[in-house]
Amino acid sequence: MPSLSVKFASALPSKQYLAAGTEKQQRRWTQLYDIAHLDAPQQQLITGLCLWLLR
Repeated sequence: MPSLSVKFASALPSKQYLAAGTEKQQRRWTQLYDIAHLDAPQQQLITGLCLWLLR
């Protein structure tokens, strides 16, 4: 059984993976991305939290 890192390395980039889906799957993934996408202040907050946790 291949390790997770081997599977991860062989995976398609997200745009190619999305393009391989059906029209319905592509639409649903786009809707999810639009809902979950972080704006710049949210990204900065998460980055700051991660840096604080890693210190």
